[in-house]
Amino acid sequence: SVIAQRVGLGISAADFGKLVGVTAHTIYKWEHGAARPRKAQLSAFAAIRGLGKTGALTRLEQLRAKTPKKRASKR
Repeated sequence: SVIAQRVGLGISAADFGKLVGVTAHTIYKWEHGAARPRKAQLSAFAAIRGLGKTGALTRLEQLRAKTPKKRASKR
């Protein structure tokens, strides 16, 4: 299940969502049965299934490094 995988990795719903490519809200809906993953999301979920805690944290750091930082807006 989604919750067992996420808890096993010891990460938040937001971080788990980043690994799968969805929002934390979507992860919450999956965990509570309000929604089910689509095919593309299932393949992303399956890809991280084999990751351990260290692998998941490494992948999250890679994703954070790729994400451009937001610039402060001028007012």
